[in-house]
Amino acid sequence: MRRHLTWLLLFTLLAPRSWALELPSLLADWQGWVLEDEAEQFCPKALEDDRKECVWPGELTLQASDKGADFKLAVDVFAPSWVDLPGGPGYWPQEVKNGSSWIPVRASSERPQVYLLKGRHLLSGRF
Repeated sequence: MRRHLTWLLLFTLLAPRSWALELPSLLADWQGWVLEDEAEQFCPKALEDDRKECVWPGELTLQASDKGADFKLAVDVFAPSWVDLPGGPGYWPQEVKNGSSWIPVRASSERPQVYLLKGRHLLSGRF
């Protein structure tokens, strides 16, 4: 029994960590299609329960003056998602950019949102 545990421990330590994502080159072109409906599997779990959180907002910077306000919001997205922006009725964000590119804003339950693909994003805009 002890010998089996030793082998199991050794295998666990030496096994590559990304073995589940390595595909033969012949199948690599199909990976996106196969995982299309499984994008949320790569999202981290929330701390308080087993819910997956695919959008992790980072630092929000607001700079206000008597002429309006500018915002910057860093966001990590682990699967394509709608992301809430600061603002709401009466304070709708304008001139919204993702990095240096303009991005459309939609209203969802009177909240401004943008659609972002997987990755790290820096959003900016004005009120």
